[in-house]
Amino acid sequence: MHHRINRDLLAMAAQWTGVLIPLLYFGNQFVAATFYPGYSFLNQDASTLGSANSRWPALFNIGSVVTGVLCGFTACGFLHALRRKRVHPVLAWATSLALISFGLGAINAGLHPLPDPRHISGPLAIGGIGGFLLPFLIPATLWKLPGERWMKVLFAPNFALLLALFPILSGLIQRVLVMTGNEWPAYQEFLNHRHGLLQRIAALAVVGPIGVGSYFLAKHAGGPTR
Repeated sequence: MHHRINRDLLAMAAQWTGVLIPLLYFGNQFVAATFYPGYSFLNQDASTLGSANSRWPALFNIGSVVTGVLCGFTACGFLHALRRKRVHPVLAWATSLALISFGLGAINAGLHPLPDPRHISGPLAIGGIGGFLLPFLIPATLWKLPGERWMKVLFAPNFALLLALFPILSGLIQRVLVMTGNEWPAYQEFLNHRHGLLQRIAALAVVGPIGVGSYFLAKHAGGPTR
């Protein structure tokens, strides 16, 4: 019984840790940007903060590793809670593994900062690809669980945001413009000077559900199972 209580408390701590992931992810960037002369959140991506152009690149890189490790801890909390609530094992494991995958990507960003080619092509970078499934897996996993309606209200527009971003970030719009022989200088100008903004909007769509899902599971940790 004592071990069960300790395990439940540890799982709850992991779930509350997940609430902090979005804050850590973006907070790390804001703090690191103060050590990067002339850094632009609109024009430059997050990984640039860990490059040699920063006066203190280790700050961003260590923060990325810490964020990744905490994602792994959060994944354990997710799996514990989802198993207790008798969520389908495939969804429970897939969601937890996607959280671990996102953590691997964050760890990789810190261990292999730009311009290291392993930043985007190394084993850890490849292992982090699964993190992009989180905005789909977390809503699918939690949707049928009893709880607040606000969670679904947040998940729905987040999904719509992902659908809107896909043709932009995938280059689909550019390919269509090339195929049809049309030029859209304003659109190309936007892509050239706002790719940092687009990356952060996409990142919010990924890490946001982590925080929302973690809060929901932590708040209902003692609730009835299905």
